[in-house]
Amino acid sequence: MRISSLTSPIDSLKMKGLINGSLELNQSNGKYAPTSDFTVSDFEVNDTPLGDFELVIAGNENLTQYKVNAQLKDDVQRTLWANGTVNTAGDQSKINVDFNFNEFNLVALSPLGGEVLDNMRGFATGEIGLTGLLVEPNLSGGLVIKDGGLNIPYLNTDFDLAQNSEITVSTDLFDFNTIELTDTKYGTKGTLSGVIKHKNFGFWELGSTLALIDY
Repeated sequence: MRISSLTSPIDSLKMKGLINGSLELNQSNGKYAPTSDFTVSDFEVNDTPLGDFELVIAGNENLTQYKVNAQLKDDVQRTLWANGTVNTAGDQSKINVDFNFNEFNLVALSPLGGEVLDNMRGFATGEIGLTGLLVEPNLSGGLVIKDGGLNIPYLNTDFDLAQNSEITVSTDLFDFNTIELTDTKYGTKGTLSGVIKHKNFGFWELGSTLALIDY
């Protein structure tokens, strides 16, 4: 089964791959607990090959809590893995999952930048936690970017980021702290500080503290 037949459209996010998997019901004392194991081979996001994606979900007997284990692995290494739980008890489902990144290819996510950022590139390493309501979770964590870069359309300028630039991630924004930049066309240097805000990875806007200094 192809992943495109199961996923609903998401703005600026196009996924491809071939799904194979199984669903098991494990019986204990007359009760059943489901376990699902799926693999998406040749997984692509926005035409960027990322490797094979594996997902295991194990539910409890009451079907109110599910353990989630996932990983994304290319030909060399794991670039993403996640562990945690989803709780469906009560009126609103809740999530508590930690995502770990290891040289994850950011090119796949470049279209999410919309009109504010494009040509995002580089490899991200770090951790991001998702907690709270499943439909609108809180994000908290940080990423270190290697071989990074981006284009800021309103400046009509493309930049390389200094190696090992650090970005703080929270629910509705990315905080660049202070990052050294190099103009890829002219080689001039500067710094970027401040935040970029978003709403569920849409409606992007530059924070008022974004500044280029010594440029």
